[in-house]
Amino acid sequence: GAKKATLRLTGGQIGAKLLLTEKLVSQIVSLPDIIGPSGFSEAVVVAWEFLLRVQSEAVDLEKGSPLDASSLEPSRHSGLWMGRDGSLNLRLRRRKHRPSGSLLMRQCRCKEVGPSRCPPHRVGPFIAPLKTGDRIWKWTSAEWRNLSRRALSQLLVPGAQDFTLKGFRAGRATEMAKSGSTLGQIMAAGEWRSVAALRYVDSDAVDVQQFVDILGASDSE
Repeated sequence: GAKKATLRLTGGQIGAKLLLTEKLVSQIVSLPDIIGPSGFSEAVVVAWEFLLRVQSEAVDLEKGSPLDASSLEPSRHSGLWMGRDGSLNLRLRRRKHRPSGSLLMRQCRCKEVGPSRCPPHRVGPFIAPLKTGDRIWKWTSAEWRNLSRRALSQLLVPGAQDFTLKGFRAGRATEMAKSGSTLGQIMAAGEWRSVAALRYVDSDAVDVQQFVDILGASDSE
């Protein structure tokens, strides 16, 4: 029940690790291109907005097309494309707990975060010149981590050199909890099962006990 879930949360909390925040993401995206390689700002927006596991999902993302909405060819890792309704769409061929893959959609957020942070308006023009199946970013997960640390260092963020890629997904989940999102909304956004999402929420930043009380069953991510 809730007691079991509480014990799991205590053992898996983020603690003192550096998590990204909405403010930090906006600051990274606004950094001049000379500080980071072309496409890094767009990569940050995609990983953040889709709550991606960077190593297994974001690093190898490919350009997609509307045809990917139904399925992907066996050789394809993923597909990221602009929908006719102006949304940014992502198909993942496989995902943890979802062997048949996922289809995710993000609408315009200009009113909330501005066009420089809006998923469709920031990322759409960047991927437009690519062909279906092209890998969008060429970095390894280690290079992605180092680019993140470099950006955070430029922003004089304490602990920047200790940042890990879990700071994307965990940071987004924590920000959603802080803004009042329900457990169901967080689970749906990150495609978690049961209270596995709680392991990604920093209990020092937000009271997650309410989530444990709502859902008494535990699960592992």
